[in-house]
Amino acid sequence: YQRRVRESTRDIMGGEDDDMRGTGEDQAKTILADETTAKKKGDEEPELSEEDLKKKEELESIVERIKDAADSNSQAQALAMLKEEIRTSTGSMTAVPKALKFVGPFYEDIKEIFGATVEANKKPVADLLSYLGTIHGEEGACECLHFKMQGNTDDLDVWGHEFSRHLCAEVSSEYQSFVEEGKDTAHLTPIVDMVLPYLFQHNSEPEAVDLLMDIERVDRLVEFADETNYNRPVSYTHLRAHETPEHLVCRLLLEKKKKKKKRKKKNHSRIQIQENKNIISIEKKQHN
Repeated sequence: YQRRVRESTRDIMGGEDDDMRGTGEDQAKTILADETTAKKKGDEEPELSEEDLKKKEELESIVERIKDAADSNSQAQALAMLKEEIRTSTGSMTAVPKALKFVGPFYEDIKEIFGATVEANKKPVADLLSYLGTIHGEEGACECLHFKMQGNTDDLDVWGHEFSRHLCAEVSSEYQSFVEEGKDTAHLTPIVDMVLPYLFQHNSEPEAVDLLMDIERVDRLVEFADETNYNRPVSYTHLRAHETPEHLVCRLLLEKKKKKKKRKKKNHSRIQIQENKNIISIEKKQHN
């Protein structure tokens, strides 16, 4: 039901179907699943282009260095190279990013060496596993989230928007699970604190609203809504008012009105000043 509500409200906001959280990962999983099914049926695997084959060999070589936890310096260099590769890679709606496709099959191998990795390289390896976990993680295990909690919390730009969406989905899932079991959810706060600024900076306010509603902290919208971005979160929250505490909807709308009045007053003052300058200029000319 909530998914249908979000779809309808985002349609009203002018969003596309691919704005739904996790869509990119779902499509990537479908593409990978189709390839696996084709192999099982005995169909010929599509031949890689010369460029892709070269990239595959290059990435596999990097992975081998990452798996060698005994050589920490080489591992650190390989992790930096792969992170840069991921940062600069681009995916499309019909293709999985090469770094994810060619490195993904080594997900379990990298997980095995994680425990033996030196402390200095723990976070980079955790970040990599978190990224790969969006596609290759165990269903329902929230591995993307759990590895990210052990990684860096200031590099979301590197991993891309689809990664942040998947992270939001796993935060919501774990929050719901922990609440149902009566467990504390404070461990999710650092991830939420990392994701929210990223979503607002990348015009993904509806995603932020969804996340905060899921974890029952929609009051935090006021921290991030300012005169440059308040319109979308206010509009989206208003559309979902039946799921939002009434006092918060009123507060956001009130802030919106205040900012509009302030801006209008400021613009009016500027116009008045300009008019006064024009009058003075005309009077000087007449006097001369």
